[in-house]
Amino acid sequence: LLMLTRLSRKWGWLSRWSIATTIGIGSGLAIPVMIQARILTQLQAGSEVALKYMNALHEGVKYLPGYPNTELWKVGVPILIVGTLCALMYFFFSVPHRGVIGHAAKIGIWVLMIGFGASFGYTVMARLSLFIGRVLFLVKDWLHVLPPA
Repeated sequence: LLMLTRLSRKWGWLSRWSIATTIGIGSGLAIPVMIQARILTQLQAGSEVALKYMNALHEGVKYLPGYPNTELWKVGVPILIVGTLCALMYFFFSVPHRGVIGHAAKIGIWVLMIGFGASFGYTVMARLSLFIGRVLFLVKDWLHVLPPA
């Protein structure tokens, strides 16, 4: 009922309390769930990769599951860890970006640009694949220009 007081000039200020309460409750319920789902899960997965890497190096393992018949994981995992830390350094604004932190932040910018570029390229390729599928449908099945496979 307080939200409906927005329709009155005299009592419209009362609607702010109900709207503030609704937004506060919604944020209080959504923010912890989003932090758990989007941030903590990724931190856990990243730390598991780092721990698996450290254990494998300590034990002298040559091959890791997921990286069959190659030792590239010894290069790829450190790049992943350093790239993640440098990208986080770029968003660390409470310290000036000078010296080591400045260099790490510049590397972090490059890591972010490469990541966003790869994501955009993947999106373009997915759309192109959908377009090719539609064109083949039109040419083969609808217009019968090409013989069906």
